[in-house]
Amino acid sequence: MGMDVYGKNGNYFRANVWSWRPLMMLMEKAGGEAILGDDIFNGMSYNDGKGALTQEQCEKLANAIEQIKEEIEGEWYDPIELDMPDFQITASGQLAKEDHDGETHSPYRCHIDHIEELVTFLRECGSGFEVW
Repeated sequence: MGMDVYGKNGNYFRANVWSWRPLMMLMEKAGGEAILGDDIFNGMSYNDGKGALTQEQCEKLANAIEQIKEEIEGEWYDPIELDMPDFQITASGQLAKEDHDGETHSPYRCHIDHIEELVTFLRECGSGFEVW
C-alpha cells in the first residue's frame, strides 16, 4: 500500500504509507497548502487523484523543499521520522509495548534520497501530477 504519484508526462513517483506522511509534513512545512491550495493539498493524503495542476506549482514546491533542506543542512537527519511517542516499533519491526526497554523508532520515516527523488520528480513531472 502506498501513494502512486503520476506526472502528466508519464513520470512516476511512489511512496509507501510509512514514508508518505513525513513527505506530506515536509511539503506542508514548505508551504504546500499555499502553493497548491488547501483542497488539493489535503486531498493528496488520499488516493483520489488530487495533485498539482501546473508545472509552475511543481517547481515552487520543489524549490521550497530544497530551501528547507539548505536552511537545516547539518541538522538534517536520515531518516526523517515523525515524532509519535505512543506509536513506536522495535528494531525487528514489532509494535513496541509500553514496557519495552530496547531501542524503538517511529514507523513513519523517510530517507533523504527519497526526498531528493521527490524533488527530481516535481521538476520533471510535466505540468502537474496526480496522487493515486
